[in-house]
Amino acid sequence: MSDPFGIVVGVVGIATAFSACIEVFEYVHLGRRFGKDYQTNQLKLTALRLRLSRWGEAVHVYDDPQLGSPAASKAELQAAKDTLLQIFVLFEDSNKISKKFGITGDAPPAPESNADMKGATILRLSSWAIHNNTSFKTLIDDIRALVDGLERLFPPPPAAQAQLAEQEAAEIRGEEEGQALATASEGLDEALHEAAAQVATKGHQYKNIDVEAGEDSAVLNGNVYASSYTGGTVPGASHLYDMIKLKGTKELRVLNGNRYGGDDFF
Repeated sequence: MSDPFGIVVGVVGIATAFSACIEVFEYVHLGRRFGKDYQTNQLKLTALRLRLSRWGEAVHVYDDPQLGSPAASKAELQAAKDTLLQIFVLFEDSNKISKKFGITGDAPPAPESNADMKGATILRLSSWAIHNNTSFKTLIDDIRALVDGLERLFPPPPAAQAQLAEQEAAEIRGEEEGQALATASEGLDEALHEAAAQVATKGHQYKNIDVEAGEDSAVLNGNVYASSYTGGTVPGASHLYDMIKLKGTKELRVLNGNRYGGDDFF
């Protein structure tokens, strides 16, 4: 059976090479020995995949053979294809190292992103694990440098980049996930970093709240940090309050925010 990596390297089309690059991200995962850094490092791979996918969508890689640049030369287009293939080769090297030490994993789920579905699925690989932190850092740094090069060759429209990053950030579930992705994407994907950071610092939003309150009632809008709390300020602690109305019964207690440590507000 032919080597899937060799098949891809022989493919001429930029769109197919791009699709293979996006897909191969799904085949590598990290070993659990990364410990507390496991999630952050896994998110770094995700951030680079999203950045590359966003670039492809912004330059219309599947629909425009000139990648959004009508004046692009054959040499520039060849350089873009070579860069994509080099990203793929980096994963090939990672795969060879893992095979040398017998490190493999389960087959990954079928790709779900739009970019994956548009391109031809030509890979038939088993997933593999990276257990060495140095190898992982080298892989991340090299991929980042190559994506930097792609963006210099064919700069994606800033407005399109920002819009796509905001769409990705809109899928983040909560402040904690937003903060984790913002941390992991810093220095790798600035568009995603900024969008995720906005989600992480947005805090709670309270709009059109109508509370029936009366005498001896109390309302607290914001987070409460007890004097005994030692966890530090929580990211995303800001709040937005709009149209809060209070009236009604005796001894009502309302807390719009979070409490960290100490006795209950109520």
